[in-house]
Parts: sequence; C-alpha cells; structure tokens
Amino acid sequence: MSNYRLGTPTAVDSLVQTGTSSFTNISVSGTATFNTHISIDGYNINLSSGAATNQVLQYDGSKFSAATLTGLAIGNVVSGGTTGSILFVGSSNFLQQDNANFFWDDTNNILNVHTLTIGTADGYSYIQLDDGYNDPVSAANTGRFKYNNTTKRFQSSVDGGAYSDFGKIAGEANSSDFQLTTTSATDVVSFTPSSSGNYVVYVFYRVATTTTNVTINVTWTDGAGTSTSVVVPTATSTVVGSYNTAPVYINATAAAIKVTATAGTANNLYVSASIVGIN
Repeated sequence: MSNYRLGTPTAVDSLVQTGTSSFTNISVSGTATFNTHISIDGYNINLSSGAATNQVLQYDGSKFSAATLTGLAIGNVVSGGTTGSILFVGSSNFLQQDNANFFWDDTNNILNVHTLTIGTADGYSYIQLDDGYNDPVSAANTGRFKYNNTTKRFQSSVDGGAYSDFGKIAGEANSSDFQLTTTSATDVVSFTPSSSGNYVVYVFYRVATTTTNVTINVTWTDGAGTSTSVVVPTATSTVVGSYNTAPVYINATAAAIKVTATAGTANNLYVSASIVGIN
C-alpha cells in the first residue's frame, strides 16, 4: 500500500487489516487502534502489554515499551553525568553540574568547593584552600588548615609542606572558681603537654568571707629542670575581695604544669586558672 488517509471512521472510509502490512505514508486525523505493535522506520513500538498512568515509552535497544518513571535513585544511571559530579537544580529547574567549582573526589574522600576543599590527611580532617587558578589542584599550590586532636592544636600547611602550630582557641586546661576546702597546698589545675612548647598561665582568685593568708604558685619543667613562679607570695594576708594576677609565660617540656594554692582558712579561698598553649 502506498498512501491512505483516514478521517473519522465510517463504513466507507474505515480500514481494517488483520495481518501484517507495510505503509509508506499514513495520516490519521481521527483515532487509530493497533492490537499488538507498530513499526516506524524500523523501530518497534510494543503495545501488547498496555500502559498505565504516568508511564512513558522507553527504548531498550530493540523496541519501545511502556515504562514507569522512577526518578533518581541510588544505582540508577545519570545520563551525561561525570564521575564526581554533584548534581543541583540550576536555571530553568534543570539538573546541572559544575565540576570546576563543586566536585566530590570519591577516591580521596575530598569535597572540592571552588577554592575550598574539605578532606582528611594523616587521620585528621582539614580545610584546603587553593589559589583558584590551577586545575587540577595540587599540593604545590594549596594551603591547608586542620585541628590536631593529639596535640590539641590548630595547624597550617603551605604548598604541601609540613604542618606547624599557629595558636590555640581554647586552653589546654582550666578550673573555674575552685574552692580550697583544706589549709593544705592543693593543685587547682594541672596539664601535661605531649611535647615541649610555650604556655601562658592565668590566675584569678577571691577571698570570700574573712581575711586569710594566700599562697599561689605555678610549677613546670623546662630545659633547666623543675621551675616555680610565685604568683602570690607565701602566706600573703589577703582581705575579702577579688584579685587578678600577672600572666606567667613559660616554655615547658612534656611534664606537668600546675597551679597550686594554699589558704590560711578552709572554704574561704576560690581560685580560677587557665593553662593556654601558644606559639
């Protein structure tokens, strides 16, 4: 058959074909019903299984069949995606990717956000900054910032070099309004460094109810051996009130740093102290 035009079917212009037929051109202005399948330019459309609401035609390499839209799910293939792409809704509500500025390195477990990278190295999490111009990013053009949980210090690394400490946000150890319940020398706060370093010790104290003798010392070990700094001289008679003391700057080895206090009367002296690591 060459050309047939079917309008609204009537007894005159209806076409019924029960076998297999081939049409070069067919134009349907009304409704056409096919019982099994049709083939258009060699592509089979299988209609034998019917279709349901929200289904679409899906090509499996040999034929089109009705398929249900499942949306994105773990394990599904994403057409046009690149390994490491992080998909987001972009302009006109289309899924997009921007690997130059937003990328997941699954091999090294690193999230790349333009010039900002978050990852792990040597067992520690870090934030990495690159210069924004080199692609791919390499250690030779980056700076890293991390918190070392072993030494309790924040550290930085430049251009792939070794990490160095650059300061502390919190104290190594501290006590707040520690009450001396005895007249014997009492450790108010103590900290043992994991390695040699610089520290500042801050002390504040108050006498609560009656004049009493107060003694406060800082002790540590440095290259010369055990050392002591007198914060409040021995048995200083102190009236009721609150007192600040001068900070004590020290270099200490891996031995205990202590703030020790003595009061002439029990339950009358309260001491607050902080030991802070610095560069």
